[in-house]
Amino acid sequence: MSTNWQKSCIEALSESTIAFKMFRIEQKNIKMMDQFLDKIWPYKYVAIQKPGEIYRMYNKDKGRFQKRPGKKKRIYKSINIGIEIEYDGCNCQQLEKQLLANGAVSFNSGWDGGGTSGERPGVCLGRLRENRLRINGMKGLKALYILLEWMKNNNCKIAEKSGMHYHVDCTDVLGETQGIWGSEITKIGYAVNDILANLTGHSERAIESVYNQAVQIFYSYIKSQSEFNTIEWRMGTPTLQYKTLVLQILVAIHITECAKYKNKTPNEKYLRILGEISGGQNYLPVKQY
Repeated sequence: MSTNWQKSCIEALSESTIAFKMFRIEQKNIKMMDQFLDKIWPYKYVAIQKPGEIYRMYNKDKGRFQKRPGKKKRIYKSINIGIEIEYDGCNCQQLEKQLLANGAVSFNSGWDGGGTSGERPGVCLGRLRENRLRINGMKGLKALYILLEWMKNNNCKIAEKSGMHYHVDCTDVLGETQGIWGSEITKIGYAVNDILANLTGHSERAIESVYNQAVQIFYSYIKSQSEFNTIEWRMGTPTLQYKTLVLQILVAIHITECAKYKNKTPNEKYLRILGEISGGQNYLPVKQY
């Protein structure tokens, strides 16, 4: 069984960003908590060459400072994911500035099927409206919480054919250039399916509890998206409940991380925590639209 402290930590995270902030403040041993979080969500550094940038370096031979091309590093965080919410209701593009100010990397509200809010106003290019939110790091969960609450308060509804898709980012192992990594991203997709196929015992039951579906049906819903350098999990539960989305996101990220780094074995203890918090029991059939 998981420790009460670890379980309380994830419970606070999946309740709301405010609850998690308060939980962290109450901890006597912040260092221990940070170590726990770093183990689950490690920070990775990806070097990005920007020729236009310079730094000053002192040249001892010439006795003066010189300007030289520099490299800038950005922090890649494991909660680096794109979330697609298909729904019935009003356009949410007016939230873009607020979401970007609260941890979102990008946001677009349009139509399922590729249409955006600025394309052919009033004409539905797909089946339903779709919000596309990209976050990188735990601070981005605040943007997700704001979006979901706004949608609920403005009569946005989950429809019969709604889908919930999670795009787990893989640029930390593939690089920044898009569109040339088709074979590599496909390998990661296969690795994700291999991990799911070999799950047993508590790990399998925990994931089934979080997604409220049997793992055996997952395979046809894992898509390698070379265009975006992501692994897409297309079996998310269509809902506007923050807790459900956070737990499913954490599972998708953890399994994909294991696949990215040479098929590492999933952390059963961590998955059991997520399963216990979700409380799911009855597995539901999946419909892919």
